[in-house]
Parts: sequence; structure tokens; C-alpha cells
Amino acid sequence: MISCPNCGANLKFDPATQKMRCEFCDSEFSPDEVQEEHDAKAQEATPLENTPKDSKEDTYSAFVFTCPQCGGELISYDDTAATFCSFCGASTILESRLSDQMKPKMVIPFALSKEACEAAYKKKIKSALFAPTDFQADSNVENFRGIYMPYWVYGLHADHNFEMTGKTEQRRGDYIYTKHYKLRGNLRAHYDGISHDASSSFSDALSSAIAPFDIKDAVPFQSNYLSGFYADTADVDHEVYLKESREAMEADLTRSLRTTPGFRKYTISDKDVKNAAAADSVSSERAMFPVWFLSTRVGDRISYAVVNGQTGKVAADIPVSYMKYLIGSLVIAIPVFLALTFNTFFRPNTITTISMAVALVSLIISNSQLNRIAARENMLDDKGYTSTLTPAELKARKEESGVKVKEKKSAGEAVKSGVTSSATVLTIVGAIFLLVFPIIGIALLVAAGMVRKEEGKDTTLVKTKSSKLKVKASGSDKMKVLWKPICGILIALGILIMNPVSDMYFWGGALASMFFVGWSFWDVVQEHNMLSTRKLPQFNRRGGDESEH
Repeated sequence: MISCPNCGANLKFDPATQKMRCEFCDSEFSPDEVQEEHDAKAQEATPLENTPKDSKEDTYSAFVFTCPQCGGELISYDDTAATFCSFCGASTILESRLSDQMKPKMVIPFALSKEACEAAYKKKIKSALFAPTDFQADSNVENFRGIYMPYWVYGLHADHNFEMTGKTEQRRGDYIYTKHYKLRGNLRAHYDGISHDASSSFSDALSSAIAPFDIKDAVPFQSNYLSGFYADTADVDHEVYLKESREAMEADLTRSLRTTPGFRKYTISDKDVKNAAAADSVSSERAMFPVWFLSTRVGDRISYAVVNGQTGKVAADIPVSYMKYLIGSLVIAIPVFLALTFNTFFRPNTITTISMAVALVSLIISNSQLNRIAARENMLDDKGYTSTLTPAELKARKEESGVKVKEKKSAGEAVKSGVTSSATVLTIVGAIFLLVFPIIGIALLVAAGMVRKEEGKDTTLVKTKSSKLKVKASGSDKMKVLWKPICGILIALGILIMNPVSDMYFWGGALASMFFVGWSFWDVVQEHNMLSTRKLPQFNRRGGDESEH
């Protein structure tokens, strides 16, 4: 606890004023002033010549709270009892102990107040029409807690001469004249700020969703900034993201070289540009970045929401309320259906064809989501987490789950990953269905929105040539779900192949096919809820913060 010089009460860091504020007498002090006074008192208590050199520079003392339910750990500079674990949702008194922690080089102080964080989250949750009521309740939103998450910040330095071979081509009549050039230059570049979270308990998907942080606001680390907040401990080695961070920076540098006015008119081989853009050195530094964190229990699972404590960017796993989904679909579908009852534009064979197409879309989307569920449930989609497992543990996890895993190389070019075509196709088909069978159409459009939202979470600024695990669920697990859209496809296809004379067969086949389509899209909603919630964590080393629950 940091005592107020005026009244002795606890000082806490205030994001609004960026100062240490006493909640009792309203006195304010700059963090530097408080740190200088703290260092002076510490030096008086323990003379500097008797203090080990590394203990003062590389570590700091803090309380470590351990959750008895999930075994997690969280750091606090305040010894006030923590009664709620943010990572597993348990309402329990967390065990505490005083411990020395590795001191990061820099910290970005919280700039977003809790009130602003809650407002940003409420704005996002309002757009989620089918979100469970509990997620919007003030009693739940008030459980946001400020946590400094550990990050690795990577930098690149290059200062060297280079030489490349370039060429130009010009056509004259039936001939193409090629000229070859020796291109020389000096490359001086410095990158700083490529960051990856250094906590295995912080999902890579959530971490990337609230990125980036601007390190221009970073200041040298002082433990004062932790007062009134919590901090997660780092357990991911800097080597885990070093290669892909280096390749991301070098890929950007390669693009800069190609577009430099002196080189853009020449055709240069990829090998030459890559060699010219090679880094002389890559550095990594420890840092702490501000994150507002919220956990919400959903049965025996948990859903997370995070807000960037610097920029206010929000990312949340929001499941769908089945009751709201059904009521909303019916309220919209019934009047639309009545209005289109006498629509004679679509013939029975057209409806049968559309039902088969929608069943195929359902099959594709459900198959994709089942693969993602297999990766999420086994934590194979989180590079930070898998890096903490031994090769034997990782192998056992893959074998026990029955999933198929292989490495996939991503292209080394700067692109922003968009939503895959499945969501677009689903939207188009849903709009068509809305004119004929509104209930199915509404279901398709809602599912398209959920797929678009989920796939949007995987957006990255730069794709590099780093390896990525591609996970596929076992065939037996998939068939427990995929048999429904397959039945819908086969029924509709069978009717179309037989091409009966009576329209009744087409209507009957279309209705039977749509029954399985509706059933399969109910599975899509359930799969979405699986992806928007997680199993209760068992870190044996991580998780927790204080809250009234």
C-alpha cells in the first residue's frame, strides 16, 4: 500500500488526471514524486551499499494473489483482500503472499477510466440484440477490473549497405529489350512497438482484437502505477513470438524498399529485396499494458470481455440467448410471412433448389466452426498457451482430443484478413429466403452476422511466414452434427433428380429439407455459443482479482 504523505490513507493511480490520488483527503501527487519519496525511505531503511545490485534494478515487491479454484496468480501492489477471481469467476478469498517480481522496462498507464470503460462496453453490447440479459445488467458491467497485462515489445534495427540486381523491359516492335542494373543503397531503419501478450492466460484472440497499443505513451516502469489495479504475471518466453515479429517487420521493410522512388521502376527479385531488408538486430523488452477485464459465468463456462485501457477499443465474446433468438425471429417472420403468402414468383422446384443450397452453406459453416471449437477447447489456437506446454504434454493433448493438427505456412505479405466468403454467401441466401420462408431467412441472417463477427476476430495487421497450427475436429465428432445438413441436401437433391410431375412432391421435399436446415442452423447458434464461451480455466498458476459478486 502507498500511503498519502498528508493523511496516511491509500494512494491510487487516477487515469483521468494521470496522478496518484488520495480517496480520503483528495490530495494529488505525481507518480515521480511518490516514487522519489518511496526510494528515499527504502534507502534509509536499507543502505544502498548493502543492497544486491540486481534486486533494486530488476525486481519489485508485490502481493501475489492465488485463486484456490483455478490455481491462478495475479499481482497487486495493494494488500487489500481479493474476493473474486476474474479468470474463473469464483467468489472466494484469494490467498496472498509477498513476492519479488521481474520488473518490466516500461508501462502504459491506464488512460481510460472505469466509467468510460463501462460506457464503451454498454455501447457494444447494445448492438448485440440477442445477447443474454445478464450481460447487459449493471451488476455485471460493474465487475470490470483494471489489469496490467504483460507484453513483449519487439524492435528491429537495420543500418547497412546493400546491393540488388534490377532490370527494366521495353518492347520495340517484335523485340523486348532488357536492361540490367546494379542497385546500391544504405538502409537505416528502426522499428519499435510490435507487441504480443506474454501471459498464457490471456487469449491471443482477445489480445489481438484490442490491439494496437501506442508505446509513445509508455513511461519507465514504476510500481506506483499498479496502485488501485492488478497485474498478470508473465510466463510466455520472448522467443515464442520473436520469429514472427521479426518477419513482420522485415516484410514491411521489404515493401518500403520496393516502393522507394529510386527502386520502384525496376523489377527486383524477391530474394534480393529480402536480403537487403534483413535486420541487423531484433530486441525484446518486457512491458505492461492496461486492459479492463470482465468475466461472466454462463452455466459451467465463462465468457470474457476486454477493453483497451489506452484507446477504449472493445472486444467481447457474446453468446446468443436462445429465447431472444426465437422470439425475435418469430416477431419479424410472422408479419413478413403473411405479407408474402400470395407471392407466386417462386415455384416449388425453385424452393427445393434454394433449400439444398442453404443446407450446403450450413454444412460448410458448421464444419468450419467445429474445427475452431476443437482448437479452442484444447487451447491449440493460442500460441502463448501452447508454448508453456512440454512437447509431451502437447502431444498428449492432441491425442486425447482426437483432433488432426498440421502446420500451415501463411503468406509473407501485408494483407488485412477479411471475413470469409461463407458469411457473404449466408447473407445472400438468407435475404432470398426472407422473401419465401422468413423464419429460415431470419435464422440465416443472424447466423451470418455471428459468423462475420467471429471470423473478424482473427484479423491481423500483417501475415508472416510463421507456422500456424491448422486444427481439424475428428470425423466422428463432426458427423454427430453434420448429418442434419447432409440429410437436407440429399432430400432436396433426390426430389430434383426424380423431377416428379406433381408439385406436392417438390413442396414436401422442400419442407423436409428446410426442417433439417432449420435444425442445422440451431446447431450453428449452439456452436457460436461454444466459441463465445470457454471452459473454466485450470491454470495452476494464474487468474484472479477483486470484486463484489
